[in-house]
Amino acid sequence: MKHSQFWRRFAVLGLAITFLSLVGGCGGSAKVEGTVKYKGQPVDGATVVLMGDDGNPVATGVTDASGKFKLKTPQGKESIPSGTYIATVTKKEGTGGAMVDLSEGPASKDALLKMKAGMAAKGIGAGKSALPEQFSTKSSPLKVTVPSGAYDLDLGS
Repeated sequence: MKHSQFWRRFAVLGLAITFLSLVGGCGGSAKVEGTVKYKGQPVDGATVVLMGDDGNPVATGVTDASGKFKLKTPQGKESIPSGTYIATVTKKEGTGGAMVDLSEGPASKDALLKMKAGMAAKGIGAGKSALPEQFSTKSSPLKVTVPSGAYDLDLGS
């Protein structure tokens, strides 16, 4: 009797460990590609950023002429960690967008604010926003869940 109880407990423990490793490790990651449209038209040269809960960028990319974007992490990887993020989309009139290069490592919120202030002082990117301002802040209504499969961002009409 003791022998069979041991094996049952061992089997239950093994199943529990297997389940926890599958569930606990299922966070995973996915490529994030999509399209940005405004007033039904693709947006060229817009910067798309996924922001983490801490307000720091998790991934960024720039749209092409057809409004398509591919996001990369600060480390240059195309696999974005699973989770729900706030998406910001920005584009200044008369510019092709202002991509923040995160390939050299993560950029803190303070570093991004300093860069923005420096650019503004030089008149870079100081043009009027070509998109509604509500999509350019950390309180953007755009949410992206990775993985979800649908990453098309429609900024309205």
